[in-house]
Amino acid sequence: MTQITNNKHDINTVVENLLNEGFDISTMGSVITLVKNKEGKYLVLQRSWEDEDGRGLYDFAGGSTDSNDPLDDAKRELFEEAGITAPTLDLIHHGKYICPWKGEEKVKFVFACETDEEVKLSFEHHSFEWVDASEIMNYEFYKVGLQELLLEHAKQD
Repeated sequence: MTQITNNKHDINTVVENLLNEGFDISTMGSVITLVKNKEGKYLVLQRSWEDEDGRGLYDFAGGSTDSNDPLDDAKRELFEEAGITAPTLDLIHHGKYICPWKGEEKVKFVFACETDEEVKLSFEHHSFEWVDASEIMNYEFYKVGLQELLLEHAKQD
């Protein structure tokens, strides 16, 4: 995957380049949003106890893309999972990776936003916490590498 940079990526250019490569973002993408509150803490969601994949583990708001507009997909996932309607999401990271359980090349888009909105959990999550970046390694995450992604972002933010 590409490294996080201080420069905000132009989402339209990124999408255009991927589409020109023949990459179908609508079926081969995922989105994650790092949500920070006014106190500088990040939102972590604990997956539902009924969830067969990742039961009780932590995650950030996100999911699969279902269009060629990852920004729209990230906003949809953020609202569905946390009830947050952040007006502005910044693309802070994107890159291709091999999906471990399918063996397919996919692309991940990582967005960031700041909000003071109240969190309203969906059925997909059991609970949530606002966590200082320095404490993120104390949480067991569903997907590998997400804590490091947040730490890198927090250093540059």
